[in-house]
Parts: sequence; C-alpha cells; structure tokens
Amino acid sequence: MIVAVVLVIAAISAIWLYGGVKKSGSQVRIMIDGSEYGTYSLFEERVIEIANEHGYNRFIISQGKVVMEEADCPDGYCVEHKAIRHVKETIVCLPHKLVAEICGNEHDMGIDSITQ
Repeated sequence: MIVAVVLVIAAISAIWLYGGVKKSGSQVRIMIDGSEYGTYSLFEERVIEIANEHGYNRFIISQGKVVMEEADCPDGYCVEHKAIRHVKETIVCLPHKLVAEICGNEHDMGIDSITQ
C-alpha cells in the first residue's frame, strides 16, 4: 500500500514538473553569436530578415508564433523546425550561430544559469 501511494505521488509530481501546461510567450529574442540581435513582440505580425557574415535567415511572426521560413545554411534543419510559441522553445541555426527563443516577459529574459 505504501509503495503504491509513493508511486502515485511520484507520477503526479513527474506530470506536474515535465508535462504541465506550457506557458505561451509574448516575445521572441534573437541572438547571433551570443549577442542580442533583437527582441520582437509575438502580437505584431512581421518578417525579420537577417543577412550578415554568417549567412541569411528569414523569420515570420504570425498569429503568436515564430517560424524560420528561409535560411541559406547547408543543412536546413532550422527551416524544418516547427513553429514555436511557448516560453523557452527555441529555433537554432548552428551554421549561422543564431538562436531564436520565446520569452514571456522581462523576467523570463534573464540569465538562468552560468557555466565554466
């Protein structure tokens, strides 16, 4: 009986921690080579085109989500990525050293860990 109760509590805890409701974001932050390129609202429809020494990427913000529509990187994995809309979801283009991450508000945009 005690083992069954412990297993039920563990299962509920796991569902709550890992499978809970995802929080919808309000902004997308784009980083290139570790530096912030820009932060954009998910509530304004727009096209973001980035052309630099690393390459070309085009994002579309529409209906509260972000998708990488085009990139000239050799593998194209970033273009195949599904649209993102929830806090902490990312689209990464490694050849172009680019990361797009969904943030909820200013609190979500802080440093969450430091490694050496």
